[in-house]
Amino acid sequence: MLPPGAAPPLTPTTPEHHVQFASYPPESSNNVTIASPKKPSSPVEDPRDIIDSTTANVWTPLPLRPIFYIPYIVLLVLLAVGLEIAFHFSQKNTGFKVHGNPNALGKQAGVWHYIYTLPLVALAMCIVGVWAWTDIEIKKLQPYVDLVQGNSPPHKSLLLDYTRTHNFFVWFDALSNRHYTVTIAALLALASLAFQPLSASLLEVRDIWWSLPLSTTTANSVFGLSPGIADPNSPVGDTSVFLSAAGFAAAAVSYDVPNPPFVTIADDGTGWTLMDVKVPPELPRNGTTVAMNTTAINTNVNCRSTSVNMAQQGGPGNWINTIQDSATNCGLTFNVSKTGPTLFGASVAICSNTSTSNLNDPVIFWFFTYVPQPRASATICTPTVKMFEVTATLRLDEGLDGNVIKVVQGKPFDQTKSPFAGSAGNLSALVDSSTGSIKAFNGIVWNSTLTTNDSSIKDRMSAVGVVMPAAIFRSASSGDVGVAGAFTADKFPDLSNKVYTSYLSLVAKSLYFVQPPAGTNVQLQPKTTVKRLFLSAFSTHFLTALLLILAIFSIFIHVTHTYSRRNLHLRHLPGTIASAVSIGGQTSTSALLAKSTAPTESDLEYALRERRFRIDPKTMKIVMEGDEGYDYASSPNRGEFQWVGEALKRGGRRVSGVFTTSGGEYGRRRPASVVSGFGGSAGPRSPRSPRSPMPVSEAEPKMPLMTSRSPEP
Repeated sequence: MLPPGAAPPLTPTTPEHHVQFASYPPESSNNVTIASPKKPSSPVEDPRDIIDSTTANVWTPLPLRPIFYIPYIVLLVLLAVGLEIAFHFSQKNTGFKVHGNPNALGKQAGVWHYIYTLPLVALAMCIVGVWAWTDIEIKKLQPYVDLVQGNSPPHKSLLLDYTRTHNFFVWFDALSNRHYTVTIAALLALASLAFQPLSASLLEVRDIWWSLPLSTTTANSVFGLSPGIADPNSPVGDTSVFLSAAGFAAAAVSYDVPNPPFVTIADDGTGWTLMDVKVPPELPRNGTTVAMNTTAINTNVNCRSTSVNMAQQGGPGNWINTIQDSATNCGLTFNVSKTGPTLFGASVAICSNTSTSNLNDPVIFWFFTYVPQPRASATICTPTVKMFEVTATLRLDEGLDGNVIKVVQGKPFDQTKSPFAGSAGNLSALVDSSTGSIKAFNGIVWNSTLTTNDSSIKDRMSAVGVVMPAAIFRSASSGDVGVAGAFTADKFPDLSNKVYTSYLSLVAKSLYFVQPPAGTNVQLQPKTTVKRLFLSAFSTHFLTALLLILAIFSIFIHVTHTYSRRNLHLRHLPGTIASAVSIGGQTSTSALLAKSTAPTESDLEYALRERRFRIDPKTMKIVMEGDEGYDYASSPNRGEFQWVGEALKRGGRRVSGVFTTSGGEYGRRRPASVVSGFGGSAGPRSPRSPRSPMPVSEAEPKMPLMTSRSPEP
């Protein structure tokens, strides 16, 4: 029933008269009602909405899935950190214990050579292989990524195949196409080739000096005087030790024979004779060194030149030579006759103001030559001995135990306080009661030669007096200047010092040492050459740097590539003929290519020239520019490195961009200039593209916002 004065509405008969009528509330209600507008359906759904609803069925290569590449990146970082930690402990602990020798060649290598090298090489191969797999999948997907971004030329999409080009060159092609993920991935694949040689050279075995555990051994001799050999009060002595020592000293000069065990000549020309010890047989004889605290005799012969007064007597070859040394107040007279071109000898000096016997008097070595003219040379030696506590280092070699290589002098030996004082023998006969110093035996004469009529004993000591100057003369004749030059340059004192020191150092083993009491032990600190496993500094740091670079750029590549392919939702593995047909079959693109029979590469390029292509995000079909639906298949064509800004914008759009009212228009989208990424392009926009602003007249019909009516009667 109409209210008073109201006319019934006319019924339109033509489309031009179509109008929208308001509905009235029930009669009991007088409220004003606001019409609720209904959101019109868009001509084409937003591809992003389609994508988000179908991501569960999207096919993604395994190396590009987070469940695969996240553990891979974590492994790279852990390996880099582990390498540096292992290198730190390698340096701190002087390497690691090694079994076998991985550096050995041939049959000596054994299984340990492969145990030390193959696992590291295999691990490097796995790391390189995984990244090569990732690299190839990125290359295979790049044409599809370019297509889904829209407006892709054929050389970046349909004709693009990075897998056919070697990594040494493909990165340049990708860089020219501005495919930066492919460029970086290819360069990383090239850099990863260094992993295998670096891994093979990571471990190295070095020979180093290594301290072995302390060991205790027994002493074979201690300080003391043997009554049968060195006691001056003994009427008989064994003179064979003097003759053998003289022979050894002569051989050492003539044939460069090394010093015997526990005897050495120091750099200052003095001799050291050490306490003899038993070297443990279990120690390796490969140059092992043994350090020990022990006692030693230091011998200093103090040889120097002295003047000779020559006087000819009788025939032309007879000379009387007189020596008088003012420093020692000792002298000697020796006569020569021309029985040879050169004569020599050794005698005990005759001293007038000393309290020593002939056993301790100085020794004179004299030399006389007739060539080119008569000349004489004399060297006087006043030997002294001292007892010290020393730290000695011995070298153990095959057939030679106790080769002394170093002696560090300590404090003088004290018969009451020194560690070996309790085991030392009676040393009172060695001490000069008038001076308190130790008396040194000259080794040229001996008590037994003075008190016995045994000609064999006398002959031995006489032989010593001949062998010693003969060794000195032999050393002079084999020198650079020869015998005549030795007379001119006065070389005989130095030569005498060398030979005489060697002789007395050998004699000291028998003169000043005796058998020790039972239980006399010496502590040894052996050091030997052992093989230890080290990490190469260069390989370690280089590998660490490469691992970290690969890890950091892997994060960058995976994040950017994930965002770049966000609109690409393949349902199958690309690369097969079937997948190519499913994407490009029954399209205008396939029809365009089918016009040519057996087309060549040039034919394909010619057919596709100056065209643009896209992939419909909903159907995953290739759409060519000008085809129906090309504009609706448009996808944002943004740069690869704009994922941060795009992610933020997309999140904001989802929250607040669903209902936007501006100037009475519903659902107007943001301008392209706003959504385009920084430095990128929003791509071409069609008037009907879902990414383009919709005209209200076409997409959004206007509606009355409010109607009111009077209550019906």
